[in-house]
Amino acid sequence: MRRVVPAVLVAALTGLLLAPPAVATAPAAAPTGAQTPDPSPEQAAAAADGRTTWTVQPSSGGAADGRVSLRQSLAPGASGQDEVLVTNFGPAAARFRVHVGDGVVGAGEAFDVAPAGSTPGGSGTWVSLGEVPGAADDGEGGVVVALEPEQQVAVPLTTTVPADAVPGDHPAGVVAEVLPEGDEPLEVAARVGVRLHLRVTGDVRAAVVAEDVRARWRPSWNPFSSGSVLVTYGVRNAGQVRAAATSDVRVSGPVDALGATASDSWRELLPGQVVPASTDLSVWGLLRSGGRVVVEGAPVGADVLDAEPVGDSVPLAVWTVPWPQLVLLLLAGLVLVLVVRRRRAAERRVQERIDAAVAAATASSDAAR
Repeated sequence: MRRVVPAVLVAALTGLLLAPPAVATAPAAAPTGAQTPDPSPEQAAAAADGRTTWTVQPSSGGAADGRVSLRQSLAPGASGQDEVLVTNFGPAAARFRVHVGDGVVGAGEAFDVAPAGSTPGGSGTWVSLGEVPGAADDGEGGVVVALEPEQQVAVPLTTTVPADAVPGDHPAGVVAEVLPEGDEPLEVAARVGVRLHLRVTGDVRAAVVAEDVRARWRPSWNPFSSGSVLVTYGVRNAGQVRAAATSDVRVSGPVDALGATASDSWRELLPGQVVPASTDLSVWGLLRSGGRVVVEGAPVGADVLDAEPVGDSVPLAVWTVPWPQLVLLLLAGLVLVLVVRRRRAAERRVQERIDAAVAAATASSDAAR
């Protein structure tokens, strides 16, 4: 029998949405073994159903301090300390694996961290976990802690920035995931965690660019309907700090005739991150259309940037041959030619009859003389 262990405020199977801690508004937690803060309504309901529920919070001196995330600003070669508090709100004892991973922004713009056992390539390797009473090494850079119901434990963190680290943002996250009991397999890997905003000080550049801009004309075979131009492109954070981004795409005919515009936005792009984008604009075919993809950057939330984010503008051009309308014009032209030819033939026949009648009348007059 496999057992699924759900958790409050978790994302299952593929990732983890690092949101503000589930008990951030609760009273400050006491040190390990003391009275824990009251659980949230969701956690209380889950505990009442016999489910394992837990949370991870930024803390100081073994007590939750109300912060939403961890923030550190360190120079290359420097180090800093912090800690998180893991609390078991469940009705039974449980084991949790606590580990640190590189930060990424995945599908749905949710912040995620590399799972335990993966090979981190950035700031996840800069953060080490300190000694935790009664904890065991998980062999993958994390620790395993066993908590009784309503028990909590503080996990110290030490961040050591390499001397050659590039200035800018290097996101990471601290995660606690529940472990199955004994050899029982776990179908759903449920995790909660806290985000670590790590800024390496120094001169940084904030910029977003548009790349690989392509446009494709898709005519409508209804001659009385417009076609569309499908514009695909990528938005890349070309700077060293995280940034929000917006895009505006415009396509129009010659002299900006019959133009169409579409916009998009992204809440957060990490340094080096590229997000694909596309938009389908309703456009009338005017043989040749042009336009532009304009992207702009902005600070994320309450971030303070030393320099205004730099945007980008990329032109585009596409042949928008109005095939249905041309076919319609051709058919209309053929019909007009046929009508004109029939009218001229009818006029010619009428004239021939008139000429024949005049000739006959003339011949009769000459015979009478």
